[in-house]
Amino acid sequence: MRKSIIILIAGFLLLCAVLCTAGCVEVPSHQIPDGPAAETADIVSQSSDETDTTPYIVLDIDPGCDDVFACFLAAKALTEPDMYIASVGNMPRSLTAANLAIMDKYLDMKGKTALGAEKTFLGQDVEYDGFNGSDGLGNISGLLAEACDFNESEYQFDYQNPDEIAAELMRHDNITSHSFS
Repeated sequence: MRKSIIILIAGFLLLCAVLCTAGCVEVPSHQIPDGPAAETADIVSQSSDETDTTPYIVLDIDPGCDDVFACFLAAKALTEPDMYIASVGNMPRSLTAANLAIMDKYLDMKGKTALGAEKTFLGQDVEYDGFNGSDGLGNISGLLAEACDFNESEYQFDYQNPDEIAAELMRHDNITSHSFS
């Protein structure tokens, strides 16, 4: 029960972050009028007239139980993320990639999918302890895959390597990234 409440709160906070980032909800600002933050706001407001201000939202996740819950919320948000990146986290990328692919099919996500980092920042592999089941989803990935007729051999990620991801991200001036690991 306690874990369910924590996941619910985390999901709510993620939803708030996505909505605020997308401009659906205005975040109150308590800035000092003549401070550096005000100067930055002036620069942003001046340049926003010249470029598209719609944020390009990226979720860099390691889809286990918590991040899959975030995908459910994001898929139903007013502004769905533009890109989902499956990276190594608490479990190897092979599991996170499979879980993201299933979620993409199950939720009919509009954002593009990408294969992120295979190793940690220190270049290490991750040893998964099976805390959330053998698949990282409490052993329900098979049920989800079956429910949406998911076929792993037919699934293709939009971006398969860091160079492709970087090239796509470089095309956008207004990137908003949320990383949940």
